[in-house]
Amino acid sequence: MPVFEIQRSIKAHADVIWKVITDHQSFTEISPDITRIETVSGEKLGIVNRIAHKSGKVWQEKCIDWQELSSYTMQVISGDYPLPVTKMQRTFSMEEGPNNVLLKLKYKYSPRYGPFGGLLNKLQVLPILKLFSHRSMDNLVGKIYDVEWGFHVTAATILKGKGSDIISISPEMKVMEAINLLTSNKIGSVLVLDAEGKIVGVLSERDIVSDLAEFGSDALELTVTEAMTHDVITCYPDDNLDKLMKCMTDRRIRHLPVVDGDQVKGIISIGDIVKTRMDELETESATLHRYINDRRWRELALQIGKQGATEEFENPAEPI
Repeated sequence: MPVFEIQRSIKAHADVIWKVITDHQSFTEISPDITRIETVSGEKLGIVNRIAHKSGKVWQEKCIDWQELSSYTMQVISGDYPLPVTKMQRTFSMEEGPNNVLLKLKYKYSPRYGPFGGLLNKLQVLPILKLFSHRSMDNLVGKIYDVEWGFHVTAATILKGKGSDIISISPEMKVMEAINLLTSNKIGSVLVLDAEGKIVGVLSERDIVSDLAEFGSDALELTVTEAMTHDVITCYPDDNLDKLMKCMTDRRIRHLPVVDGDQVKGIISIGDIVKTRMDELETESATLHRYINDRRWRELALQIGKQGATEEFENPAEPI
């Protein structure tokens, strides 16, 4: 029975990798030709999924082996699998090392057509499987790094980058005064704190627009207490990015106060999250650029010597 395996070394938390590779629904995101996955029954060991291919073919797979935080194997059990095989097993496994995690994707299968199966495997099955596997692994690694970033970036991390200055207003302030404060500070939401510094509400542009629609210009004379949202959704400093974004999405809000007990640590907006991500990508890009230049210098130094390589990098030739 032929076996095909590829592997990648990844610097990420093992539990993050396990979370991604065991998320069957994400298989549609990483697999180039899979259009839909539905769970028919079960979970973990024994789970049965129905999978749809872009060609229109549909088949079912069942988990026949599950080793927590180590490996799991899916086997085709029925339907019309798109490759000419009589048996197909797909195994994801991971081995945690001192500095990284080795992620493996292995296919074990039996080509159709008996004695002609070897030729069929060489000419059709294996080339398609290689292309599919490498593209899937590339997408999977990218998704793991995205989730890893969301895992280690917390509300405290974001506040450290933007600062923890808190703009607040009192419940007795008039809405017109609050609008002037929002405008002068170029913000879309402000915390409402009582005399002891505790959150009693939040006033946002949405609250103001809603009151203007209901009361007209009279809304400007309302107190903040009358206009604000009383039920304030908050987060904690150690909440990671995944949790913050899920909260904002599920509750349809754009701002989250960060609290530690009764103490307000700051407020995070969806813009802060986007900026944090952009800064991270710029850092990764700069690091990759330095790595590429260092590698090019080392290769050039082997050819023309260290001094020649240094002069070449300091005085690059003009492009033709």
